[in-house]
Amino acid sequence: MVRGSMSQQAQPGNEAAAGAGSSRPSASRTVNDLFAVAALLLMAVATGRSRLSGAHPSKEVKAAVAAARAFGATVELAPDAIVVSGLGTGVLLEPVQSVDLSGAPLTAALLTGLLSSHDVPVTLMGEGVADLSDLFLPIGLQVEAKSHARVSLRGSNMPPPREWQVEVGDLVKVLAILLSAVNTPGLTGIAQEDGGDPRIARLFQRFGVGVAVAETGQGGVMLSITGRQPLTGSVIEMTALVAV
Repeated sequence: MVRGSMSQQAQPGNEAAAGAGSSRPSASRTVNDLFAVAALLLMAVATGRSRLSGAHPSKEVKAAVAAARAFGATVELAPDAIVVSGLGTGVLLEPVQSVDLSGAPLTAALLTGLLSSHDVPVTLMGEGVADLSDLFLPIGLQVEAKSHARVSLRGSNMPPPREWQVEVGDLVKVLAILLSAVNTPGLTGIAQEDGGDPRIARLFQRFGVGVAVAETGQGGVMLSITGRQPLTGSVIEMTALVAV
């Protein structure tokens, strides 16, 4: 499950990220799923067609595909890729029914970030879907009903830009905030005490998002993004994307 700050669950090499049991995916698989889900959500709000290849068909990826479809994007499953025709920046349609994210806590967390800056009502279902909702209350996310396995949300129509402080190694939270910032007017900043992960900026820049990375001293970095800019479709190959 994705809980609290999620810094441990998202950090490569932490077994909590992968769950229990002999079928537990590797830490690298978990990180790959995280970036694949982020890419699919960006594709859903980019203009034109995007293509993602090399993504493992995990529960997380399948949940992200279903979510993209639920919010109005057109998704085609080719033999070697996922092709998405996106809706454009800031455009998500209201789903006709609840969005089932059972077994996909990473998708739930990143989708919460994206939804926080979109004025669309939605109910998310699945264990732990409400875990990240409180993070976005300061920017106007409305939580209308909440339990461990169900949350009804409505994002802000005018979320204020702000500067965020994120714990060391918390890839989930950084990606969720950046997905929120895509449709947040003005400049959003994310301060990290460590050097950050260069793959994050690389992913968003592939869609035309202006992500600036500046050193802040003592090994820290500040990610800055100006929201409500047009996103363009992109071709993403997972092996190249996740290479450090």
